[in-house]
This record gives sequence, C-alpha cells and structure tokens, in this order.
Amino acid sequence: MRAGLIDEMSIVIAPLVIGGTNTPSLFDCGDLQSLDQAVKLTYITSKSVGNGSIWMHYKVNS
Repeated sequence: MRAGLIDEMSIVIAPLVIGGTNTPSLFDCGDLQSLDQAVKLTYITSKSVGNGSIWMHYKVNS
C-alpha cells in the first residue's frame, strides 16, 4: 500500500469481534513515523450486505 501498488480498496466489515495478540490486523506493516506517511483514501461508495455487514469502496490517493 505505501509503495503505491494499490489504486483501489474494497473492504467488507462484518459484525464480528475477533481479538488476540496473534490476530493479524487489516494492515500489518512497520510503524508510521508520522501521520504524513499514512495512505490517504477517497470515499467512492458503501452499502449494506449480508447480515449486518458493510461493503466500502475507496480510491487510493496518489
């Protein structure tokens, strides 16, 4: 993502909570040194799908 190899993101959030110290997160990578390094997204659309899940679609800003 930080290397600029992704141009869009499609994410589905399900109504589940899964925890633990070994559970991977959505983006596992090295720590940011500042918020300026964060990848910025532009909202495209979202909709409700399934049993309480939400589908979100974003454009990755270059």
